Amino acid sequence: MTATKLCQGISDISDSYSGFIIDQWGVLHDGEKPYDGVVECLKELKARGKYIIILSNSGKTADSNKERLKQIGIPSTLYNDIVTSGEMTWQGLQAQDEGIFKGLGKNCYLISRGGDKSILEGVDISVVDDLMRLIL
Repeated sequence: MTATKLCQGISDISDSYSGFIIDQWGVLHDGEKPYDGVVECLKELKARGKYIIILSNSGKTADSNKERLKQIGIPSTLYNDIVTSGEMTWQGLQAQDEGIFKGLGKNCYLISRGGDKSILEGVDISVVDDLMRLIL
């Protein structure tokens, strides 16, 4: 059994891995700006040829998160891809071909923050105001 290795930073382990999945909120930034050292760290990982995926439970699509990161000061050149719960939901609603999305239908009752309907942009689904309309 190998002993646990305590790390002072990601540079202590970066050469042991070819890719990294890094959470967005609370790890890369505080919602307004990157944490100290984040941009430099991502630059160094990219310089070392590492594959970087940004992960978020954001209800927004990957493109929306990419734009937000750019505005905050983390350009898309510093990572390879973004995976968000919103993106996975958007793709599932769009395709409706597997899992819980299979045959879901074209009407939905949307519960979102502030009435935000952006998760449905480009998807052929209508939002109903009355939940009973979905049942009947």
